Amino acid sequence: MRCARCSLMILIAAVTCTSAEVKPNAIFTNHMVLQRDLPVKVWGTADDGAKIQVAINGQSAETTAAGGTWLVTLKPMPAGGPHELTIKGGNEIKLTDVLVGDVWVCGGQSNMDWDLGKLVKGGDTAEQYSKIVKEAGNFPQIRMIVAEKAPIAEKATDLKIIKGYNGSWQVSSPTTAPLCSAVGYVFGLRLHQHLKVPIGLIDSNKGGSPVETWMSEEALKAADCPVAPKRYYNGNIYPILNFGIKGAIWYQGESNAKSVASSMKYGKTFSTMIQSWRKEWGQKDFPFLYVQLAAWEGRPTVNVTWPLLRESQDKALALPNVGAALCIDKGCRKNIHPPYKISVSERLVLAARKHAYGEDLVYSGPRYKSHKVDGAKIVVTFDHAGGGLKHMGFTMETTNIPGDKLVGFEVSADGAKYIAAEAKIQGKDQVIVSSPEVPAPKHVRYAWTGFPSANLFNLEGLPAHPFRTDETVPEEVQQKPRRPKKRK
Repeated sequence: MRCARCSLMILIAAVTCTSAEVKPNAIFTNHMVLQRDLPVKVWGTADDGAKIQVAINGQSAETTAAGGTWLVTLKPMPAGGPHELTIKGGNEIKLTDVLVGDVWVCGGQSNMDWDLGKLVKGGDTAEQYSKIVKEAGNFPQIRMIVAEKAPIAEKATDLKIIKGYNGSWQVSSPTTAPLCSAVGYVFGLRLHQHLKVPIGLIDSNKGGSPVETWMSEEALKAADCPVAPKRYYNGNIYPILNFGIKGAIWYQGESNAKSVASSMKYGKTFSTMIQSWRKEWGQKDFPFLYVQLAAWEGRPTVNVTWPLLRESQDKALALPNVGAALCIDKGCRKNIHPPYKISVSERLVLAARKHAYGEDLVYSGPRYKSHKVDGAKIVVTFDHAGGGLKHMGFTMETTNIPGDKLVGFEVSADGAKYIAAEAKIQGKDQVIVSSPEVPAPKHVRYAWTGFPSANLFNLEGLPAHPFRTDETVPEEVQQKPRRPKKRK
């Protein structure tokens, strides 16, 4: 019979052995994608004084754990793989099927959170998404990780992964792809098809989340925003700040467009968030690509607040390496989650090809550059006209926008009252706008409502950005209180 003293010594030895084990951060798993052409940071936990060695693809780095943590930096690697990454301390961990390619963070609220699997269940676009899901196994170099979605008060050490992914990066397949963001997955798919390199997607988003919940305390203070006790930033962004990325795609803003004040403040808050992410990641001005709010008129207030929010989003374009994907022509009157995610993703890819990969291509729709009053007319000049301007008809769900003439422009003498105007394209990059009801126009605006009937595009088929030339602050609008649901 074993003596009590012996049993105690065995127990102490077992505990010591367990606590001495080296453990990598939760984002390091089999099947992961590491960012190419950047130093690769690998980190985790171990007892103080533990010697840690990390090796991959013929190189290794060593460190000593301190304060319960460790971090090593490996030299940049080109795209390729699969590789094996080994971590040695008191124990040895081998991570297999590791690829090196481009890693993108997919952030935002419900339109980014909308999983691919939800779009195969019916509607005009279901067949397109079903085909993507069925063919997902043909692209094993696309890898995804989907974070759990819960705001927390303290900064987390590890990124928690959804149960459906078993706490690990997953290889693209008909089983794993439906659990990933539709916008994110199609973006990754189209990018992979174009670049022919591995693509890693960090799916980290949450429906209904305001932009403030994705910001650090320091960033919120810089944007003059109150610091909420619980934020998604703490659990979904902070834990991955050491992980190398190529850039971020972002689809969010609906929750900030509920009032005139919040819609206009978004211009500063959103830009501050972008700048803070870049600073905290330590990757200079990495590409940040956002989706402008889609056409929608689900509640009366959006006809005032959504144009303002879109205007605020576009203020971020003043920052370097920021691009926009418009879906002003890809919305639904009553559905705040339009099913046209493929078009949105493909427009994000165009922006990525420009801002992330330096390709020379038309990646944006026409954007207001300047205007000049000429008697009873206003001449508007556009940037990003591509091969030229055109008006084009299209359908959003069951709504047909005519293409026989240019629509969507309004003029005003005072910046308060606007009248629908006649508009004609002049040359490659100009539109002439006028109305007999406004003989002395001073201001012009375009697509300035929640669900606009507006059809200006460039010849490459990319829609024009909504804009206005006045700076009027509209009166605050009040939402009608929602009626409580009747109990069955």
